[in-house]
Amino acid sequence: LHDRPPSFFTPDLSCQVRHDLWQRLDSELRPFLPADWWTIPPPKNDTKATHESGSTVMSTLFTKECNSVVEDRVDVNRPALVVSSTSWTPDEDFGILLDALVELKSKLVDLKRDNKEGLLFPNLLVVVTGKGPQKQYYQEKMATMREELLEAANIAICTLWLEPEDYPRLVACADLGISLHTSTSGLDLPMKVLDLFGCHVPVCAVQFPCLDELVQHDVNGTTFLTAHQLSHQLYTLLQPLSTNTTMADTDEPPIITTLQRYSNAIRGMPRWREHWHEHAWPFLLELMNDTQCIPTTAE
Repeated sequence: LHDRPPSFFTPDLSCQVRHDLWQRLDSELRPFLPADWWTIPPPKNDTKATHESGSTVMSTLFTKECNSVVEDRVDVNRPALVVSSTSWTPDEDFGILLDALVELKSKLVDLKRDNKEGLLFPNLLVVVTGKGPQKQYYQEKMATMREELLEAANIAICTLWLEPEDYPRLVACADLGISLHTSTSGLDLPMKVLDLFGCHVPVCAVQFPCLDELVQHDVNGTTFLTAHQLSHQLYTLLQPLSTNTTMADTDEPPIITTLQRYSNAIRGMPRWREHWHEHAWPFLLELMNDTQCIPTTAE
């Protein structure tokens, strides 16, 4: 019997639910991000008359509302969203993620300098949730690097504390998850990965013994040991998102990204209740039959 995601971690969120979430988080995010990330540029094939039609568009970072119709944003300013949940304890080396972002910044600076064709990588928002003893220490480290990451490479990182009902919604909005959990026993699997998988979100996870029971490298996510490996994975997995964004205003079909392939591999994972009824309930029923205590239902 293995842990499985509960039913409230689901990818099936309406645009309205996502829109409401990002409206609630708006005031917390604005101090960390450039204002133009909220701006929706006109489509490349838009005419002046269409662009100035008078419709009012209310945008969040990831959604837009126009004439009471809510849609997901697909434009060059919409950031890629990476989510990591941490307990801020020594068994989760959060410094690996910070070092990976610094290395990613250097790579993007080089690409920007050499780029002749425009956009190469999406804006990147890394949201970290959770509470724990090392949170203030890492928040101070983030504060010292935040300006350089943003100005040099459009990478933003911030911490959020969410209402319990909003955490599964945030996870469902993510393009990619990060797990920095390492098991002291080598036997316990990270629940945060199951949260992500419940929402069909692929994960980059620190490798440790038995992790492959949950995360199969290059099947439903990736594994890493070093900041360099994680930086390379972030670039490789997120870069195609910018390609699909630039194709959104054309007749070209979007490319199937590696992230989508990983997400498709996660689909069909049973939920906790289904898994319990399949594996635990028959055993308990047999045990109760042996003791002449036979319930009529598996409540």
